[in-house]
Amino acid sequence: MPYTPDESIDFLRYLYEDTQGQYIGLLGPVDAFSPHYLWKTERYLAIDQGTISPMLENYKTQLFWNLFMSAPEIQESLHILGFTSTEHNLTGICENIHQSKIEIYPNPTSNSFTISSEKVINSEFKIIDSQGREVLTGSMNGQEHTIDISKLSKGVYSVVFDNTEYPMVRVIKE
Repeated sequence: MPYTPDESIDFLRYLYEDTQGQYIGLLGPVDAFSPHYLWKTERYLAIDQGTISPMLENYKTQLFWNLFMSAPEIQESLHILGFTSTEHNLTGICENIHQSKIEIYPNPTSNSFTISSEKVINSEFKIIDSQGREVLTGSMNGQEHTIDISKLSKGVYSVVFDNTEYPMVRVIKE
């Protein structure tokens, strides 16, 4: 639900409406089933069921995400990592990035972000996804370079420069 809300809602509709409730039990959807083998479990594990209501509430109102993002320790951690968000009052640049005079903004972003630095002019960079796959490459030909990531999936990406003296920076694609 948190990562695929539209697909999850479609699947729940399928379970309740298209299967005539054959995979729905007393406590909601059963924990496991196989339409191919005409099999389903009649048991429920609390760890599977206990997260359903909070995930649905978060999908509707973002209550839990907003509570999480307002926690001081989370804000401090995200600040240290260099993430910014006007929605969650996160501003500033990670200290180690600032010391290296590399700025990356906005972060998180949905379409593009800008790298600004005199230190990495004429450097090559790679953007790496969370699975370690190289998804984009480019060159810093000037002090600022805007990178279009609109075609990438949502997630956390690392920007790595060919000159290893500069830190890897992370960007969140919303």
